[in-house]
Amino acid sequence: MSFELSNHSAAATAMACCPTAEDQPAGGSYAKYIEAYGSDEGGIVKYAFMKRYTKRPCLCFVQACAVHWVLFVLFIALNSLVGTKYMALSTSDFGLHLWEDDYKIRVDAVSEGAKTCRFDPLVANTVIAQQEGSELYEVGRYGIDIVYKAKSGNMLTVSNLEKVKELEDYITNHPDYAKFCRRVPGQKTCLPAKSVIMACHPDSSAPTPSCLHPKSQPPGIVDCTNKEGCPRSQWSLNETFTTLKLRDYASAQFGRDWPETNFLHRVDASFGGGSQVAVATRTSFEFGFPLEGFDALNDRPKKQQEKVEAFFAKLFSDKLFSYNADNPNLGYNIGFSGGNLFQLSFMTTLAGDAQFLFLAFLVVFLYVMFMTGSLFLAVISMLQIFACFFSGFHMYRLLFGNPYLGIFHVQAIFLLVGVGVDDVFVFLDHFEAAARADPTHKTNLWARLSWTWKYSATAMGVTSLTTAVSFFMNGLSGLPGMASFGIFAGSMVVMMYISMVLYFPAVVCFNQRYFKHQEFCCGVNRICSKKNNTTDSPDKSEEKPALVRFFEDHFSHFILNHRLKILVVSFAAIGTHLGINLPQLIPEKSSPPALPSNHPIQILINAYKEDFIRGGGSQNTEINLVFGFDAKKPLNREGTDKLGINFGEGSSSQGAGGTINWNSRFSTVDDRGDNLNLLLAWPCWVQLCTSAEVANSDRNAGGAPAYKMDGCWPRDFQATANLMDKERGNPEGTLWTQLTGPSPGRAFSEVFARAVQDKDADWMLNDVLPYVFGEKGDHKNEDGQYMPRWKWAITSMKLTSTASIGSSKGMELMKKWEDWLTDEMSKGVCRQEVTSNGETFKRGDILTPFISSDGFARFRMTDKLMSEMVQGLAVSVAVALVVLVLVTGNIITGSIAAFTIALIVVCVLGMVPVMGWELGVSQVIGLIMVPGLSVDFTAHLAEAYMGAKYDDREHRVIHALEHSGVSVVSGAVSTLLASGCLLFCTISFFKTFGTMIFITIIFAIVFSVFFFPALMAMIGPVGEFGDWHHLISPKLKREYHGEKQLRVVARRSTRDLEAIETKEAQANAVQPAQEQEAPQPQVAAPEQQKPQVPKAAATFPDEELTL
Repeated sequence: MSFELSNHSAAATAMACCPTAEDQPAGGSYAKYIEAYGSDEGGIVKYAFMKRYTKRPCLCFVQACAVHWVLFVLFIALNSLVGTKYMALSTSDFGLHLWEDDYKIRVDAVSEGAKTCRFDPLVANTVIAQQEGSELYEVGRYGIDIVYKAKSGNMLTVSNLEKVKELEDYITNHPDYAKFCRRVPGQKTCLPAKSVIMACHPDSSAPTPSCLHPKSQPPGIVDCTNKEGCPRSQWSLNETFTTLKLRDYASAQFGRDWPETNFLHRVDASFGGGSQVAVATRTSFEFGFPLEGFDALNDRPKKQQEKVEAFFAKLFSDKLFSYNADNPNLGYNIGFSGGNLFQLSFMTTLAGDAQFLFLAFLVVFLYVMFMTGSLFLAVISMLQIFACFFSGFHMYRLLFGNPYLGIFHVQAIFLLVGVGVDDVFVFLDHFEAAARADPTHKTNLWARLSWTWKYSATAMGVTSLTTAVSFFMNGLSGLPGMASFGIFAGSMVVMMYISMVLYFPAVVCFNQRYFKHQEFCCGVNRICSKKNNTTDSPDKSEEKPALVRFFEDHFSHFILNHRLKILVVSFAAIGTHLGINLPQLIPEKSSPPALPSNHPIQILINAYKEDFIRGGGSQNTEINLVFGFDAKKPLNREGTDKLGINFGEGSSSQGAGGTINWNSRFSTVDDRGDNLNLLLAWPCWVQLCTSAEVANSDRNAGGAPAYKMDGCWPRDFQATANLMDKERGNPEGTLWTQLTGPSPGRAFSEVFARAVQDKDADWMLNDVLPYVFGEKGDHKNEDGQYMPRWKWAITSMKLTSTASIGSSKGMELMKKWEDWLTDEMSKGVCRQEVTSNGETFKRGDILTPFISSDGFARFRMTDKLMSEMVQGLAVSVAVALVVLVLVTGNIITGSIAAFTIALIVVCVLGMVPVMGWELGVSQVIGLIMVPGLSVDFTAHLAEAYMGAKYDDREHRVIHALEHSGVSVVSGAVSTLLASGCLLFCTISFFKTFGTMIFITIIFAIVFSVFFFPALMAMIGPVGEFGDWHHLISPKLKREYHGEKQLRVVARRSTRDLEAIETKEAQANAVQPAQEQEAPQPQVAAPEQQKPQVPKAAATFPDEELTL
């Protein structure tokens, strides 16, 4: 059977849905309510505390604004005075880690070790000539890396290479380049850039000097016939010579053939093995320190850094950033990085995206102005929402003690906009409904505001409570960043509700008093204040707004007539959607690109990830063998900040990760300051390096020389010692045994001097010092220089696999490496016992190595992220169930509402693979917002359903749609407009964030206004069924007041209708007197009698309404 709406008075409906004093039984709960909380003048409810708003609207408005202003000023003042201790804003520290995870602790131990042991003997004891040092003290190396990626075909064509040379010439010929480039030792000239475009130093022994010899140094594709070498200004490309050199390099073996390997480093992995085609090449420009005007590498390093970065900024703005756009016809695009170039590029892109962020708020502002009809209300509403961001942070900081504010937290303001605008619409819709509920409210602002506050505070309270609790439950997450985001979002929702119930009444009263009757509304013509044009005369009947009438008279008609069809179609669509897409849901295997593929930074990142993978690309998992710490507990986490920002000081501050637990044997020195224990550990060190490099498919070890262990410098000393044995005629290993024995004597100084002599100038800088860390010792050497006390060391090696293997296989890989280390430490020289300073121990006990890997820590975090997401969503829905049952007062209604929210959550989850995403950090952050965003709309309708003064499903559904339909749709549209603007952003996080919100709102509004009312019309509670209030106390029993105005009649066939009409005619003929004397339903109203509802509609038999 289907239903249609009958014609009736809108005023009568409003009186039935929102009863006044006349509808209440004498001496009932209504009288007790008036006695306790307000007054009852002429049957009109008035809250005593609302009188102040209506009597002194200007003062209340100013006071309310002052409170928000004070909180904002307090926010600024505390940040100025206290700094990061009050608010630690970070765009890089996301806090998405497992603070107590073993691998996270090991990674942080390495970081803390680097911050603690900053003594560099080369910096402290050596005088470096101007711009000849490669590494700035406490800052590191500075350079520019440029990647050239062919759009299609071969990058190594002469035409492409000539354009590459033009760009390189632009940089090297820049007037300021010579002030910062790294110089050739002992000269004032710059070192050449490391590029495929290089001219060799010709073989002077040949009759005709030439670079045709395969071993010409340095490797390049530019010919030179000058015995003294060719300056860059004389370089020219010759296709014949280039082809010959490329043939030689393509047949070389990476890692074994030198200097060909240096050339192979500068082209992608597709080049080689006979192939002379490369899709990408790269160039590196080195910069040297100390700069002119500075005495040493540690002389005001930050000032030197600023000077170099200023030069980088010039190159960025003048050439690099616009290079691809300025040269669209080139056969390649460039990507770049180095120094502050990434930051400059990101900030430039962020500035471009800022216009879309601004547009989002502007669109919402215009929408609010259109819907409210008032520029004043729109301005104040948006300012109030922004003010709650700061008051919410105060609550988050002072109540929960958390200063961290990351990029996720800043994006939460979009959540606040959605919740805040929804609350504004709810309050204003109730304010308009108050005038329709009782015409005397038009002239009695006190009563009207009291009525509005009573119903709107309840409606907003239901949604705010469920939303806030849903976010607060994420505070239980094991990922500190996610937990802090949930707490921050919940705090903002709470402060938004407090502001709405305490501040917004003053705004409405101020608007009614000073702007309602003005010819201009804040300088804008009355067209912007159309809702304020209605008369306040109680004698004039006011028609409901068109949208309200649509939901009451048409949309509810559609829902009731097609409830079964809606549910069948919904469940079929949901089942199909989830059945197809949920099985495709997989955890994120690698970090998604932060920028579009054509962005210069992303071009470089993708090239390093996909093309330059010889010996392991930038995305290959890297493992480290770390020596010198307490392997079982390298860090003490007591008293640390789980977010890793050291309570606002930042992750780079010393002690952010904890206090280091050292292995004292590693750093033990004798009375001369020599670290003899370290020499004793070298054989075990070499054993571990050699074993780790052996190709092994189980451990994804690629094998030397392509995949070798970097930082294994004791092996270089071993090779030098063996070479010296050979020269002296001694058995191999003689000098090495003496060097690593209890009494090395002069063996170390001899081997060290020979190693430095045989290696190139950068051996110590590149292969030793970056991998060993120490502090300033107490002893001086023969030259009067302080000797270091080495505290710890590290070696590193790339694996053949990347993060794309996934967390489950990644954790299997972790276990295999742990088993390998345990096995190695139990055999060979690592288990040999040695004696030092009267103590006997194994060589391995000096090193106490452990495996550290950012990739392994990420595997653990990703695995935890998935379980956290499932747990968080389940808890949020469960909490929403409890809260909805409590606030609606009905178990059935609360359960159906929570079930609807659960369906929204799983449907949004199923959209992740549809969008081509994997389940990563951005998606999980978006998903934890889903319950909080979706609960608003369903909770509004659930609260309105139970607030209807009827005991049947049909009337309750109609009332819910009429009462809250407009507010729900208005709030959804505002959030859709804001999130829609984010879809045009360049930075992928903003785009993903906006997409997640957009999808969530679409599903939330569809389920709320279609699925939920249809389900409630089918199985919603009838009468008191499911109510739990009266179980606590009979006084809490729900009361149904007013005459039931039945607004649905059955649609039947013509024969059935004729039979019914005949039956009614016969009944009227038999009892004409009774029909004439039957009392007509009356609804009293001051100075006006409400139109009657047709009796046929009011007395239609209940049994004929059965589905």
